Amino acid sequence: MIASAAAASTGMIAHAPSIGPAIKAGGATYFLSGVMGGSQTASSKSLGIPMESQDYRGQIRAAILAADEAANIVDPLEMGAVRGRELGFGEGKPSWTDDADVRKLFAEVVDAAAAADVVVSYLPTASMGSACELHAAHAAHKTVLCIAPGAMAQNWVVRSFSARTFEDIPALAWFLKETRGGADVA
Repeated sequence: MIASAAAASTGMIAHAPSIGPAIKAGGATYFLSGVMGGSQTASSKSLGIPMESQDYRGQIRAAILAADEAANIVDPLEMGAVRGRELGFGEGKPSWTDDADVRKLFAEVVDAAAAADVVVSYLPTASMGSACELHAAHAAHKTVLCIAPGAMAQNWVVRSFSARTFEDIPALAWFLKETRGGADVA
């Protein structure tokens, strides 16, 4: 764990639990977790459903690639877009009305989180889907890193599964650059 003074200056939450293996040096697989549909009240219509802004995904992707040019990034938003095209959404067929389609994609997304070397989760608010992803990754002994600003850093899912917790994306970016040599995050 980085000393408290360094943690405070970088936005890293100092109370993060010590769980998670070392981040593989170069070419690790990263899964981008984070709030998507939330409570279905947001105005964005990514994937044809109400969603919170997904702008954070590009910022996290850039932070990962700045630290690991060979990283493989798995994004469930992209997985959903691909599946939606396969199912013909946007061609007169409504999006995600069949529970079987939802269950299948959700299971694949959770499996992808468990298969990744590192799960990075953006949680400005609670997310039931992200909680499932973090639980699966933790159960598979994978590294979980959470960006959980403010009170979300006290969320029990974050506190239980995250090897490191960050106040913001720049703090995550700093950490990834510092550990790009395969440093142990535990």
